[in-house]
Amino acid sequence: MADSHWIALSLLRKVGIKTLSALIETFGSAEAALQADVPALLKVRGIGKITAEAIQQIDLTEVERQI
Repeated sequence: MADSHWIALSLLRKVGIKTLSALIETFGSAEAALQADVPALLKVRGIGKITAEAIQQIDLTEVERQI
């Protein structure tokens, strides 16, 4: 199965390859990025409040169901 954490992040509207790379570089993995809180996410270049909150709202179970 594909990495559902990576897919979930890449499906966000304002998360492109550069932002996804910055998230993984900062947190070590897509899974860790999904577990980060909003203040930590806001420290990542390219992540604003709306995107940080959208990351927090990702329903990984739903993403996994769809893939």
